[in-house]
Amino acid sequence: MSAAIALEGGDASWRQAHEVLVRLATERAGLDFDEGRALLRARRSGAHVRLGFASFLEYTERLFGYGPKLTQEKLRVAEALEELPEIAGELRTGVINFSVARVTRVAIPDSRLERHLLRLELSGEVLATYREAMAKIRRDAGELSRRRRSFSAALSADPCGE
Repeated sequence: MSAAIALEGGDASWRQAHEVLVRLATERAGLDFDEGRALLRARRSGAHVRLGFASFLEYTERLFGYGPKLTQEKLRVAEALEELPEIAGELRTGVINFSVARVTRVAIPDSRLERHLLRLELSGEVLATYREAMAKIRRDAGELSRRRRSFSAALSADPCGE
């Protein structure tokens, strides 16, 4: 109840704080886009080797303090965004944030699914469950396809051995 009272008052400090946070979130999304592209360029050019680092992961850990998983995820998203210009543009301009752009793991270029998945802003747990389900569907579909080919080959074989 006290929060509601504070919001009703004439104090505009919360609005100013919110406006600053919105601006920072937009800037951060653009920086995440730029950082991803720069990380790809650095890895592809072998910058870490020229600077004497044993691996690219060591380089990013020393430079940014990133652990291996975060570096790998940033690289994965940056690579995916090369094939997903609509999503890349939205991250670059701050329409979406990096957490939303991470959905590129399941996004399919030039499809309605891509746009719908990004608009949902699902939790990490829900996305992980979705990814696991899609991987199982793909595995099962592959197995079914192999079985069909095997069955078709068996049917087309001459039972008399001629």
